[in-house]
Amino acid sequence: MGMGGGSSSAPLNDSGVDFSNETQAFNFLQEILNDSVLQVTGNDFARYFWYGVVVVIGIAAIFNAVQKITLKTRFVVSILQTG
Repeated sequence: MGMGGGSSSAPLNDSGVDFSNETQAFNFLQEILNDSVLQVTGNDFARYFWYGVVVVIGIAAIFNAVQKITLKTRFVVSILQTG
């Protein structure tokens, strides 16, 4: 039948599966519905996405703080120059 434990990376196809045999049909459908590899990959991508969101928010917060400090120092310098 050629549909072992799912450790091979070959694409799943229905050649050699006798769908009139309930055991072979059940095993084939179980392998189609098995998403353990995709689940692990999807979890990794979701984790990387949220890490990226946190990094972008952190960078925006740093730039915002730098901009506020720059504007406050410009204001103080302009007050000192005119006063």
